[in-house]
Amino acid sequence: MWILGSICQSIMLLYGTKYIPTFGTSYESFLTTVAGCLMTTTVISTSYFLSKHTEVLVRSSLFEIIFGIFASICYLSSSSLLTIAVYTLLYPIIMTTPFTSLFSAVILAYILGFILGVIYAIDAYWAFKYYKGFP
Repeated sequence: MWILGSICQSIMLLYGTKYIPTFGTSYESFLTTVAGCLMTTTVISTSYFLSKHTEVLVRSSLFEIIFGIFASICYLSSSSLLTIAVYTLLYPIIMTTPFTSLFSAVILAYILGFILGVIYAIDAYWAFKYYKGFP
């Protein structure tokens, strides 16, 4: 998950920073979602990698369930907002500027955002099953 999150963050910082006034809040919300989830996922993954005891304690708590649901909702909503911004605000810029890779890069970013939203939802479901003791 952190690889896809890193790709999203890199794409938005590389291609989207120039168009922050055009994107508006969709850029900020997507980048905030990616940064927050990327940081939390990295900390959790590092903790799991370094200590099996930490993995057992965190997976048996509500934290991973709540984080997965929250991350999924944030990714899906910010990707939806970015999709709307691309097709309503950026489309005229893309049509007047030839040979720009902004459009395809931002499309890749919000598609990866939707994929990450689904992955976090699946992870929250698995965490819930683990929390309840199901196999």
